Amino acid sequence: TVMVVDVGDQQLNVRERPGIVDVEIAFRAPEGTQFVVGDGPSQGDGLTWWRIDEPGTGRSGWAASNYLQPVVTP
Repeated sequence: TVMVVDVGDQQLNVRERPGIVDVEIAFRAPEGTQFVVGDGPSQGDGLTWWRIDEPGTGRSGWAASNYLQPVVTP
C-alpha cells in the first residue's frame, strides 16, 4: 500500500500508462489518498512509474514514484 505525498493542493496526476508526453490523465488523486500497487516499476520520460489501484472504486492508473510513499502498518 502506498500513499500520495508532496502534491499539496495540486493533486497527483494518475495517468493511463507510464509517462508524461502524450499520455492522458486518467484521474487526479488528493494528498493522503491510499492505493495498492498493482504493477511496476516501469520507466517513462525519465521517471519511475507504478500502477496503482484504488480499493473500493476500481480506479487505477500509473503514478510517478516521486509522489508515492509506502504505508507502514504496525
